Amino acid sequence: DIQEVRDSSYIINIIEDPIAGDWNYEINGNLILALDLVGMTLLDPVKAVYFMNSKIPVSVGLSAVEETSGDLEPSDFKISCKIKYPDMSTTGWIVLLDDGQENDLLEGDGIFNYLFEELSGPGDYPVEFAIEHIPTGSSSLKEMVFTVTDYQPVKKDIFLKIENNIIAGSATKIYANFEDFSEGDFSYTISVPDGTDISGTLLDNGEEKYGDESASDGIYSAILEELEAAGDYMVEVRGDYQSSEGYELFQVQEVIIGKYIWIAEIDEILEIEGKDAILEFKIKMESIYDKDLIIGFDPQKTSGGIIDRVETDSNILEAGTAKDIGVKVYFKDGLEPGEYTISVPFVLGDVYHSDTIIGVLYEESSFMLDLKTLSGLILIFASLIALIFLLYTVISMRKLQINLTNPRMIIAFAIFIVLFITGLIMFFI
Repeated sequence: DIQEVRDSSYIINIIEDPIAGDWNYEINGNLILALDLVGMTLLDPVKAVYFMNSKIPVSVGLSAVEETSGDLEPSDFKISCKIKYPDMSTTGWIVLLDDGQENDLLEGDGIFNYLFEELSGPGDYPVEFAIEHIPTGSSSLKEMVFTVTDYQPVKKDIFLKIENNIIAGSATKIYANFEDFSEGDFSYTISVPDGTDISGTLLDNGEEKYGDESASDGIYSAILEELEAAGDYMVEVRGDYQSSEGYELFQVQEVIIGKYIWIAEIDEILEIEGKDAILEFKIKMESIYDKDLIIGFDPQKTSGGIIDRVETDSNILEAGTAKDIGVKVYFKDGLEPGEYTISVPFVLGDVYHSDTIIGVLYEESSFMLDLKTLSGLILIFASLIALIFLLYTVISMRKLQINLTNPRMIIAFAIFIVLFITGLIMFFI
């Protein structure tokens, strides 16, 4: 027996007590089914069971049918759903949207979404989907069911550890594990000061590049190198796991970390000027920290043993300031001419390390003179002029009718000695 049921614009034929076997059907007239024009995939709800107070994502994806020609236009379709509560009342028809707003990630991508939050209690929630092709007025129906339970499993706690350096651009390490060190899937999302987000996963594979010390020990790790801007970062770590009853659960931990010091990068190759292997340059530092920090250097890091010491013209980075710091890098004796890449090991506040990488060109030359050395040579040359004048005076003593104690002799000798000794000191020291 076939029973015809009319529901709004739909005509539904119901076959009561069908016998087993293959059935053939034929539809007469000008009827076009929306599902003949497009493929419909239920993306959510993906889980059969949800807990009370959950927000149920409802998502449908459209795709072109293989036999059809032309491009799929999501705007030609309207997708609605009607959700029936356990007490048999219904929500009425709810329109799913593909507009890139609120619960929809991308406009016009063919994925229609809605977030259902009005759970009335535990039980089964049948969902009826209607897809309508707007240009032709054709439509089709599809159904599914999800279940809500009032069971509240005991969730695992997440232990979160973050090793953070307040200098922007320096590495930050994240460690996370469940209280019982069991397996799971850990991920992070970080809100950057400029409003953007970065995300990734924490791994338990024992690889040093991820900061993980031992594989499969239940401690998941990640190293973040991309925190380049000064400011506060909101770090959210999520751990997904399956309960002993088979439910998919997750826990979230949040923490704020700060990058409060910014040190400019030096991209150009710096040249050593003068015959001494001393590199002088300025580097910009900016602080949004709430206290002054001492500027120092790590004596253990000498770029392969070629750096002797590092000095600055200021040893304090004041809170909330930006300034250019003059830096002198003294290389050890015997530095060969050539091009080097060195790491200047800044330490701020005796705790926070930042290695500034610099390219250096050193071309030693016997004619390479700095200002002090050149001044010394000029003084030595001037002393020789005084010496020539003194010798002329000694040779002409009888002619000039003077003796060695004459003030002219004493002054000429004193000028020679002062200029000569001063010039030697400036040249060699």
